[in-house]
Amino acid sequence: MIDVKLEIERIKKRQNELSKLMDGLKKKMNVPGYEQKVPEAVRNENQDKFNGYQREFEENEKSQSDLAQFL
Repeated sequence: MIDVKLEIERIKKRQNELSKLMDGLKKKMNVPGYEQKVPEAVRNENQDKFNGYQREFEENEKSQSDLAQFL
């Protein structure tokens, strides 16, 4: 059996980490000249990272909502 409150706190902590990671990448990708100065491979890698963080964030929101039903 899992401790629902503990699991929700763990998810919230990860959500904060993901928010910071997404914000950092967003800032990096929105710098003037980013498209011209950064190689395409790096831009694609950054976009893939951002999409992965965003997907995990959304999945965690759903998990958190599902777990909240058990409180």
